Amino acid sequence: MTVDSQRSRVVALAIGELATNSVKYGALAGNDAVRLVVTVSGGQCAVVWSEASTPTEGSADRAGGAGHALITRMAQIYGGQFTVDWQASQLNAQLVLPA
Repeated sequence: MTVDSQRSRVVALAIGELATNSVKYGALAGNDAVRLVVTVSGGQCAVVWSEASTPTEGSADRAGGAGHALITRMAQIYGGQFTVDWQASQLNAQLVLPA
């Protein structure tokens, strides 16, 4: 699947924001791993970021910050969606964009 330049910017923004937050507060701060899975199915591209993550002092609000809001708005502009699911010790973020 080819992703146009506009949608590729949304993907880059999402991965960059998630990586930055992980380095500051999440799995990458503790030299743990993250899992990044990209799937293409039914005319949609899904990018899923998963990491073991326990909230730390100074970590971003689980409701999401400015980066989360920006990714969500940009995904919606291009007919997609961005969701973040926080569990007690797991973070899963998913960006879905149409082809």
